[in-house]
Amino acid sequence: MLIYRQRYGTNDTGGLRAFPPGFNMVAGYPLFRSYTDTPRQQAITYACLQGEGAPAVPQTNGFPTRNCPAGLRTQVYFPSCWNGTLASPDQTHVAYPDGVDHGNCPESHPIRLISIFFEAIWNTPDFADMWYGDEQPFVWSYGDPTGYGYHGGFFSGWDVNILQPAIDRKCRSSLQHPHGSF
Repeated sequence: MLIYRQRYGTNDTGGLRAFPPGFNMVAGYPLFRSYTDTPRQQAITYACLQGEGAPAVPQTNGFPTRNCPAGLRTQVYFPSCWNGTLASPDQTHVAYPDGVDHGNCPESHPIRLISIFFEAIWNTPDFADMWYGDEQPFVWSYGDPTGYGYHGGFFSGWDVNILQPAIDRKCRSSLQHPHGSF
C-alpha cells in the first residue's frame, strides 16, 4: 500500500492547512452497493493492471468485470476541503473539490487541506481460475460483492507545530520548481 500527500487546488488563497489535532475523515462508504456518480463515489476507483506493454484498461468505480492479469489496484482520494469542524458522523465537515482529486473547494468548505491518496495493489492473478465469465469472485470483508463500498479512514496524529511549517516550506519551494510537488 502506498499513501501520498498531494497539493492541488487553485482557490486556496488562505494557504494550505495542516490537519488539526483530533481531525478525522472517511472516504467512500462501506454500505454503497450501486454507483450514483457523486464525488464521494468518484473518489473510489479500481485499476485493472494488464502487465508491461499491455494497453490500458479504463478505471472502474466498482470491481472490474474482467480478470486483471497483473493485479488490481484500489485507489482512494480523501476529501481535501474542510469547514473547520473536527469531525461529523455523516462526514459533512469535509468535501471534495470540484475535480474530486483537484480543483476548487466549495464555498461551504473554504479551508484547503493536503490531499491524501491511498492505493493498494492486490495479487488477483491467484484467483484467475475463479471467474465465471464476467462475474468476479471478490467480496470485501464487510460483505460487499460490488466494490462500490470500498472506503478508507484517516485520523491525524501529526503534530501541527511540526506539520504546518513543513507544509509552508515545501509548498513554497514546490511552487518555485516546475517539477516540485508535495
